[in-house]
Order: sequence, then structure tokens, then C-alpha cells
Amino acid sequence: MTDAAGNRARRKGVGPAIARLAVLLALAIAPPARAAPRPMPTPAPQGNPPPLTYSDSPSFRIPFNLSDPDRMLQLIAEVHLYVSADRGLSWQYAGNTPPSQMAFPYRADHDGEYWFAVRTRDHQDRLYPPDMDQVRPRLRVIVDTTPPSVVLRAMPRRGGVVGVHWSVQDENLDLSTFALEYQVQGAQANSWRRVPARPRLVGEERWEVGTGFPVMVRVTVADRAGNRGVAEVALPDGSAETPGATVGPAAGSAPPPIMQANRPSGRGTIGAGAAPEPDPFAGIDRGASAPGPELEPEPVPVPHGEATPSTMGAAPPPGPTAPPSPAPSPSPAAPPSDPAPASSSGGVLIVGSPRFPLSYDVQDGSAESLAVVEMWVTRDDGRSWESLGTDPDRQSPFFVDLGGDGRYGLRIVVRSQNGLGDPRPTPGTPPQLEVVVDTTAPRVTVDSVALGTGAEAGSLVLSWRTEEPHPAEAPVILSIRPDSPDAIWQQVTPPQPDTGRLAWPLSPNVPSRFFVRLDVFDALGNQSTVETTEPIVLDIPRPRGRILGLDPNARVPAAVPRR
Repeated sequence: MTDAAGNRARRKGVGPAIARLAVLLALAIAPPARAAPRPMPTPAPQGNPPPLTYSDSPSFRIPFNLSDPDRMLQLIAEVHLYVSADRGLSWQYAGNTPPSQMAFPYRADHDGEYWFAVRTRDHQDRLYPPDMDQVRPRLRVIVDTTPPSVVLRAMPRRGGVVGVHWSVQDENLDLSTFALEYQVQGAQANSWRRVPARPRLVGEERWEVGTGFPVMVRVTVADRAGNRGVAEVALPDGSAETPGATVGPAAGSAPPPIMQANRPSGRGTIGAGAAPEPDPFAGIDRGASAPGPELEPEPVPVPHGEATPSTMGAAPPPGPTAPPSPAPSPSPAAPPSDPAPASSSGGVLIVGSPRFPLSYDVQDGSAESLAVVEMWVTRDDGRSWESLGTDPDRQSPFFVDLGGDGRYGLRIVVRSQNGLGDPRPTPGTPPQLEVVVDTTAPRVTVDSVALGTGAEAGSLVLSWRTEEPHPAEAPVILSIRPDSPDAIWQQVTPPQPDTGRLAWPLSPNVPSRFFVRLDVFDALGNQSTVETTEPIVLDIPRPRGRILGLDPNARVPAAVPRR
């Protein structure tokens, strides 16, 4: 194109051929047959970087589109790719391709965030944009080839009640993929059953598995690039608990986040653990919400007559020589021969959510003969009662919604078609089960964060106070973040006991300036976070040398003659 022709083109609004080029970059993971993890929108305007895309592979293709392809293919000689590994502070040339190729191959040297931009060259060797200062990112990719770190630890087991503690960590973690599952050892493959635990970075969970046989528990979680982290732990056999036995932690172990004591208290009693059916959701789930497909227990025939106690932790004694299938059909539990009189101090259930599934069973009745299964609640220790509603299918569990934190009493009422069954509670009727709902995070006050002295020299010493009615066994985690732009928090200690004081030894690679964060959890998973507002500065003297000059008092050694 001559200069005159170029001027005519500019007067028509075309300008240099590339001035009218619209390039759309979109990520395609290598090999080309794999689909992109997330489609990219049209390039963001200046000052508004495009959204992030994640790749679990360092190699991928970057396609581009041309506005008015037929015309642009005649005007453009090359499309140039530029990459920035420092978020646009500097750009590196990454290659070129004819516009007919419509894609760039790219391989990242390491994990991290990469920004991509393009320039075009026409047949007169003119580049657009003409200056690198005008280059704008069209695509942002985070290359993440490392799976999340998952640490899983078994808690002491009592009968059919098992528990685990976990911690997960990843820079690009997707907590929505978190799953806690279990299966009976020796069961058929792919028989994992999901426990509806609340996803969180650090937590613990106890639940009823309905058997005394060994079980496997696993935690899986993925990051935003699709890398999957998995950890498994084996829990040995648990001796079956007898009806009415108290299920609690072994000496020195973490307190269970669910029922502290569960004693049958007369007819019509309800229980917070599993009825004899081996369903993982028959016990209390701290994160359970409204009924859904995931929370639907397997249908269990309900005998007809009066409601009877369902004892938490009760499990059939290990009689068979081989593990049962994950969902056997057990017989209903027999009621105690001499049930204790009703008492408001019978059982205390502590939960971390006002919504949870509560198991119950019915003696001498069937689902067909029952007319109503109704739950009643008192907020004043039995002086007044109100109905929480009825169970539509009249089969355990009953999904309870208490509305918020507090101490409540519950009582279940079942009546048959002919009107027989439990009477409705009246003022003065004691509850069958007491429930404490606690969704409040621990109250944490940090008193001091300072460098240690004396015997604690070389350590960072923290002191704090915690107010929490339901503490966990090891609820304290220390993290640090370097005092630099875009730095992330790094966990530096495993879960620690809440002693109110911690001396963390400083390693040589600790940054000279960093912020400190203290995370404290309770037994129900509620979390408090306290961060320092000013960085900790490590003023460690470093040896330095300097030249003072000649030493007039030093004796100069005799010169050695050269050979």
C-alpha cells in the first residue's frame, strides 16, 4: 500500500490495518482435544483486567479471533504474543504466528499468574499498538499444577461414633468441592457415603456410622484448576455401645461436637444419634440444612405404637465374621426394660447449626398406622410449649429448625390413626432432650505479639485469651504473611492447644517483615480470626566488614623470591 493509499484508508476510518483489529484470546488446555476450563469473555476495557482462568497444565493453546476475518487476513502479516509474569509491569515477547493460524502454543516455565497481550504487524512493518506502553492484557491465566494439601487425622472412636480432624491448604482452593466420605472396610468398591460436613480449611466432625466394624474415612478437595487432593485414614473397630450408654470422648481427647450425654427418659423419647439403622445422616449434622437429595436417609420401616428412645452410639454387637454391606437392614432397638422417668436433665445435645436432622424411632407402630409425628419445643424449661411442625413421611429423621442460638427442650409426639399415642406436652411437661445451639465464634483477645528474649530468644511469642463454652482439643493455628504486595497467608504451625501462649521458633527463611494471624476454632467449627495491623520487624544484626587502612604495628612477612 502506498502512502497516498494509506492516507485514504485513514480518512475512511481504517488507519493502519491493525488499528481496526479486535483480538479475542481464549485459553485452550493442551492437548488440543481437552476443553478449556472456563470460556473467556470479550477483552476487558482499558483499566479493567480480564477475569482469571485456571490451568492444571503448563502447556496450552491460546486461540485468537479476528474481526472481519476475510479483510484482516489480507491486511495483517503477523500476530505477536507477549507475556507478563509480574502482572503487567513488564512484557516479554513470546512468539508470533500468521493470522491464518488463529492460535499460539504456549508453555509456562513454572506455576504462577501470567498475563497475555497481542500486537499485530501489517505488510508495511507497522506495529499496533505502536508502543508497548499501550499494550493491555487480554487474558489472565493462573497455572497451577500442584494438588491441594490435605491432612486427615482420626479422633478417638466409641462404638459406631467416629470422628476425624482435617486441614486443607492451597493457594487457589475451591472449597465448594470439599467432600468428607466413609465406607466400611471390606465393602464393595465405590460404596463411599458422604457426610454432610461444612466445608472449611480446618475442622473436625463426628458422626454415627451404625456399625462397630473398621471404616475408612477420606477427605477430597480440588483447586480452581481442577487438581484434586485426597487423604484417607483407617478407623479400627469400635466396640458397640449398650442402650443408654453415654457416648463421649476418651480421656484426654477432644469433646464431641454433638451429644454430651443421652439418657433415655421415658416414653416418647427422641435421640440425637443414629437409630439402629446404619445411616450416616441419622445422627446430628452441624451443617445440615433443609432436606435435599444428599440428606435423604434410606427408608427404614417404622413400627407402630409409641415412640421409644433412640440411643446415640448404639450399634449391633460385632457378631458376623465378615463386614456387613454399607446399608444392612437391622432390627429395631429394644427399649430399656425399666425406662428412667422423664427428666429435663436427661440428654444435652450441642450443635453448631439451628437446622439439623434428628433421628427417632417408634415402638409398636407402622408408618401406615401413624397419623402424625409432631415435634414440640420449649424455650423456658417446659413452662410453655409450641409445635415445630410434623414429619410429612412419618419416618426418621425429623428435620428440626430452631431458628437461632439458645438452649431448647424438645419432645416428640406420635399418634396413630385411632388417636392413641403420646399426649401433647402441657406447661410443666419436661423435655425429652435438651439442645444447645452455638453458632458463635470464640471470643479471642490477643494481648501481645513480640520477639522472645532469654530462653525464648529466636522465637515469636504470642499471648492471648479465649472465651468459648465449647472448646476444641487443638483449636489454634498460627499463620504469617510477608509484608509485600499480593503476598498470601501461610500456615506455619499445626493445630495447637489453646494454652493462651505460644512460642514459635523463627526459621532462617522467615521474611524480615511479616504480619501475624491467629485462627481459633471451637468444637463446632465456628472460627475467629485475629490479625496484626502492623508488621513484625525482625531487626537481627547481620555481620558486615569494612577496611580501616594500614596497620602500622603489624609485622610484614618477608617476601618470598619468585623462581
